[in-house]
Amino acid sequence: MRVPAALLALSAAVACGRDPDRVAAAIRRDLARDLGVAIARVTCRGPQCEAVTAAGLRIPVTVTSRRPLAWETVDLIDPAPIAAEVRAALVSVGAAQAIDCGALRLASAGGDRVECALAGGGVALVEVAADGTLDVELALTAAIAATRRAPPDDAALERQSRALDTDEAEGEEPDGDGADTIDAGVDAVTPTSGG
Repeated sequence: MRVPAALLALSAAVACGRDPDRVAAAIRRDLARDLGVAIARVTCRGPQCEAVTAAGLRIPVTVTSRRPLAWETVDLIDPAPIAAEVRAALVSVGAAQAIDCGALRLASAGGDRVECALAGGGVALVEVAADGTLDVELALTAAIAATRRAPPDDAALERQSRALDTDEAEGEEPDGDGADTIDAGVDAVTPTSGG
């Protein structure tokens, strides 16, 4: 499923003069309101500020104007719309359960992967594209989740592929001991004379 709205890029314009403490206080107040999380502190050095959430997330903030005060953050991943989309996907397959998609986090430039824990032991693997659209994959059990998280075993895949490429796998009788025959994939036909 793909839906927009998992990314936030916050910006604000506030009239509060040039006082660095007032700038930091305004950013702190507005970020807490917009994100719905406690902001422990905001420190500024020139136009570059850093807001730190109570959970320890460091959010870069750039002041784009001092009068009136205007600022913007880097892109952030908001877990609320992700959890809502996972919830909808679970309901659609008749597997509604509690979900934990974690906390607010910084977004990367090329897209992100968020893993939401499901109360039943599985996970929802959510790809967040750079434009904020979501792609949700459900792994409903712990066993499926573990398999989905594991990297592919190329050697095992090659062995399985080779095992499938046999006469027996194709539903045919084996060609004897294989020492003196070659199976070119063509069935031998005894020539007949017409009459």
